[in-house]
Amino acid sequence: MTRPRKQTTTPASTPVALLVSLLIGAGTFYCAEVTYGAIKDYGDAGLRPFPAWRAHMGSACVSMLGFMLCLFLLESLGKGSRR
Repeated sequence: MTRPRKQTTTPASTPVALLVSLLIGAGTFYCAEVTYGAIKDYGDAGLRPFPAWRAHMGSACVSMLGFMLCLFLLESLGKGSRR
């Protein structure tokens, strides 16, 4: 006879982790856009022209990476905590 498995995460921890991850993803997107705007306004002659769509797609990729990394870490922390 096998033992029933323990529940590894509480149902309330996933929505909180998702909300925090969304905030982190939005924050990284904003920081990447602000950084791009600052670099563009600085107008360094050594920088080659950079198409705007590349910068915005780069910002989107950085924000998705921040979201996924934060969600993974929060879920693994929630799974490892014992109450």
